[in-house]
Amino acid sequence: AVATAAVPPHAGGAGVSTANGGAGVGAGGVDKVARDLADARTHNGELERRLAVLEEAVAQAKGSEASQVARAEALENALDAAMSTHAARRSMVKKISKAGAKVLRCREDLRDAEEKLGGALTAAQELFEEAAAGVAEEAGERDGQ
Repeated sequence: AVATAAVPPHAGGAGVSTANGGAGVGAGGVDKVARDLADARTHNGELERRLAVLEEAVAQAKGSEASQVARAEALENALDAAMSTHAARRSMVKKISKAGAKVLRCREDLRDAEEKLGGALTAAQELFEEAAAGVAEEAGERDGQ
């Protein structure tokens, strides 16, 4: 049986000596295989570290995405509440404007009523004075007869 060693693809195919008819691996070849194996292990360690970093970045991105979705939902709810509040305030402003217009109409009606009442009082006062003068005149005529 011929001894063969697994050689990483980047090792360049060296490591198995067939110069002596396939009887084994030469001393220089063993050192090269050992170095290639150590290099491959170092390279694998680096790849594993990079993979871990990428996996962490993916996990953070997923967490960040969930956080952004939650924040977007919160903002949407806040916007809905603000729009609802705005609509309620706008409705209240309309009601207040209508009430203000009604107050102005009532003040005008009250002013008109006060003017009519003032005119009626003046007319009543004149009638009262005429009646009093007429009564005094009649009383003076009776006393003078």
